[in-house]
Amino acid sequence: MKEISYFFDKFRNLLALDGEIKKILCLVLKKNISEEISQSNIKISKNILYLQVNSKIKNEVFIKKQQILSELKTLLGRRAPKDIF
Repeated sequence: MKEISYFFDKFRNLLALDGEIKKILCLVLKKNISEEISQSNIKISKNILYLQVNSKIKNEVFIKKQQILSELKTLLGRRAPKDIF
C-alpha cells in the first residue's frame, strides 16, 4: 500500500511547475516592458494569463502582446498561455 505522501507529491510537483511558469512569465514581461511584475500579480487560468496591474502596465503589455506570446510559446511550448488579460 502506498503512503499518502506519494499522492501529495503529485500536487507538489504541479505547484512547483506553476511557480516556474510564473517565474518565466515575469522574466519575459520584464524583458519586453519597462516595469517589473511580481509573481503574486500573475494568475493563470485555463491557459489564459491574467495580470493584476495598473492600466499603464496593461497598456504596455497589450501593445507588445503578440511578441510576448510568441516568446512564451518558444520558452514554454504547450504550457504557454494562449491569451493575456
